[in-house]
Amino acid sequence: MTMPAPSPSSTSYGSLVEAFPPRLVNRIVIIALAILCVIIALTGNLLDVTLDTASRLIFVALAVACLVQLYYQRGANAQLFEHGFIVSRAGNTVSGRWDDIANVTHKAYRQYLLGFIPLPGTTTHTYIIIMKNGRQMPIHSAYYTNGNQLGAIIERMWIAKRNPGAS
Repeated sequence: MTMPAPSPSSTSYGSLVEAFPPRLVNRIVIIALAILCVIIALTGNLLDVTLDTASRLIFVALAVACLVQLYYQRGANAQLFEHGFIVSRAGNTVSGRWDDIANVTHKAYRQYLLGFIPLPGTTTHTYIIIMKNGRQMPIHSAYYTNGNQLGAIIERMWIAKRNPGAS
């Protein structure tokens, strides 16, 4: 997937600093999982075990859940400029200058096995950009290549514009 061409208004953002394309590995895994769920639901066999109708419907539901996840990941890309940004995902695009941001929130989520054993490498981050005009854009680290870095840079640039003396 290619990055969209900067809009004429984005030229006021300065030169492109970094681009964050969608994370393709997630999409490939989700598509493969959806196909596997459909095959299991259609054949009714899982590792030489014949599944009843209720179990087959569970696999159909899992395939639908995978498709919903792909829907929410569509069009995920971001471009960071010297003086602003453009972030898109799921048909929603938010762009502006760094000083147009009212707030940036950050939440980290960690996955656990059996509810108490932390799984290594499973921490995901969600940054929410809140613009001064009220628009919001969540940035989920799983949707973008180097998604953690994307959110951290936006947060750092917002803080730098808000507090010019801070580093």
